[in-house]
Amino acid sequence: MYIKYIIINIIAFCVMGAFFFFSGLSAGAFKLIITLVSIVYWFFVILGVERVKIYANKQGIWAFYGVFPWQKRVHKIEWSNLEDALYVPSVIGWILQSYTIKLDSRLLNEHEITIPYVWRGKQFIEKINQARLAKAHPLEAEDQQ
Repeated sequence: MYIKYIIINIIAFCVMGAFFFFSGLSAGAFKLIITLVSIVYWFFVILGVERVKIYANKQGIWAFYGVFPWQKRVHKIEWSNLEDALYVPSVIGWILQSYTIKLDSRLLNEHEITIPYVWRGKQFIEKINQARLAKAHPLEAEDQQ
């Protein structure tokens, strides 16, 4: 889940290291600035990644995003408007058990919910599809259980 952010952090270290090497600052100043930048960077990464909540209830599927007030948003897809619920398989997703999930609405593409790196996203999508099948065909869902 954090592999992309670790790679970005390493690239930032390299760029800042080259800058400090050519600027002539001391090693102590370099270590201090690298540490501060890294702490601030990881603070925002962890806040951003951990601030996505998704759940389903009788009305539909809800997704809450955002850390700061200007970023916060809520998406909802009602059960009757849910067209597709799927996860995107990948090697990294399989290793880390975190998949990108996609929930498509019948109405508009703007009502699509796509969330990357959902831990146990495959199991979540399986449960959504079982619930969708149960709502669409109640007798068939009972036969399968």
